[in-house]
Amino acid sequence: MPATTTTLPALESGDHLTRAEFHRRYCARPDIKRAELVEGVVYIEGAPQLVMEIAASSASYDLHEKLRVYRRNGVPEYVVWRVFDGAVNWYRLEAGEYVLVELDEHSVIESTEFPGLRLNVPKLLAELG
Repeated sequence: MPATTTTLPALESGDHLTRAEFHRRYCARPDIKRAELVEGVVYIEGAPQLVMEIAASSASYDLHEKLRVYRRNGVPEYVVWRVFDGAVNWYRLEAGEYVLVELDEHSVIESTEFPGLRLNVPKLLAELG
């Protein structure tokens, strides 16, 4: 008789699950010490440090509902490339509110969460637009 193997159900950061499915998978995985379900999304180590969106038809949703969700859950930086508008919004969480980050004198924005991660907005838009 062949040996049977039991595969543990996946529980990965970024999975979109119901509360019941999240709980089922979490309980079946004693190897996972910490995981959260935040508004239907699994986070193994808390909220992400940086979220970047490419928003075409979803720009309104990304700049309103998602912005509120990420602010409420403490995502320190949130970037939205608004494809149709040819613009980039870079938000930084300060005192519990998102502040729109302005370009520096070289038209660059640098991440505070990932020092060295720099975005030259006009070059990006020229290359990809």
